[in-house]
Amino acid sequence: MAQELNGQAQVLSGRLRNVKVTNTTAEVFFRAGDREGMAATGVAAAALGLSGAAAGMVAMSMEEMSEPVSQVSFDIDGKHVEALLWNWPFKEEDEVQVVVEPSPSGSYTGFAVLDPREQIIVLYPHVSAGGVAHWKNVIRLSSLVSAALVVFIYLLVMAITYFPGGVRGDRFYDFAKFMLLASPLQFLLFFVIGCRMGRRFTAFVRMAEPIFAVLGWKNVRNISLRKMTKAKKKPTDPPAMGDSYFRY
Repeated sequence: MAQELNGQAQVLSGRLRNVKVTNTTAEVFFRAGDREGMAATGVAAAALGLSGAAAGMVAMSMEEMSEPVSQVSFDIDGKHVEALLWNWPFKEEDEVQVVVEPSPSGSYTGFAVLDPREQIIVLYPHVSAGGVAHWKNVIRLSSLVSAALVVFIYLLVMAITYFPGGVRGDRFYDFAKFMLLASPLQFLLFFVIGCRMGRRFTAFVRMAEPIFAVLGWKNVRNISLRKMTKAKKKPTDPPAMGDSYFRY
């Protein structure tokens, strides 16, 4: 599960040295043994546009609980940093800033690395938005997806009902009326499911706001790195830009 900052976050600045990157997998989204509902969560994540990695979980084995991450270690400003990040777009000698907290081992744990000149940032997996921005997106997309599903189900049931052997005449119109009256309940059901899926990302929201704050960013609860990246994305940016690392 997601780590949480303990209130000792600080920003280190300098050149990256002795960079070591291991592309691996880690259980950052699900608790160990939390297999029930994984496929449903993956579908919802895809519909909500919350994370390509999370959406991909729907295709995974029910025994596979890990997702791709970058395990990174480097030295900066005379300090050693270990970090688990969603991606690694940087290289040796890049001038960066790093959001870290001291670890018991005497080194530092990194939660975000950014290049202020290029305005690129990579963070701990799934960390990308403050609370208000996250829930605005969840509510908006849950509403859109719920409405689309209700319309699809209504039209599908009506089409099947009218096939040969189905109901006709007044019975068909009574049935259509019943389905129409049931639509608000169907919408509410899908909307609640969408919001419950959104709640599963709240640990990452709690990480995002302190990271944004220690960087000196304003109005952190309304920050959405996905939205910012969409506005600033360049034609030459790779597909991972806006999904596993961002422009700000």
